[in-house]
Amino acid sequence: MANKLFGRCLSKKGAKQLERTGVLDAEEPLVPVFDATQVVSKLKRMNNDRIKGLFKKIGVRSAQVIEYFTLSSLENVGIVGPIPQTNGLMEYKIPSGTSVNVMYKTRL
Repeated sequence: MANKLFGRCLSKKGAKQLERTGVLDAEEPLVPVFDATQVVSKLKRMNNDRIKGLFKKIGVRSAQVIEYFTLSSLENVGIVGPIPQTNGLMEYKIPSGTSVNVMYKTRL
């Protein structure tokens, strides 16, 4: 899992916090993220409206940024998944408080 690239849709404030701390933080104990390893190039070719529509299908209400990251630890740290989603993405749930290495972001 250490080499897997994950993505998370966030508000601008949430994205800044993730970049500043390098820690997944959410009100729920398990933070929903998606496996971006195979789809990042596809997402880069899509316009913002299509990307928003893709995530709206699985319940993302408002996102301004997609942050891409890898896990800091080589361990699986209690990850749940993969969970197939109706939009074709694979969701994982990672414990809140997990350290990550932020790689880059896409503004929506």
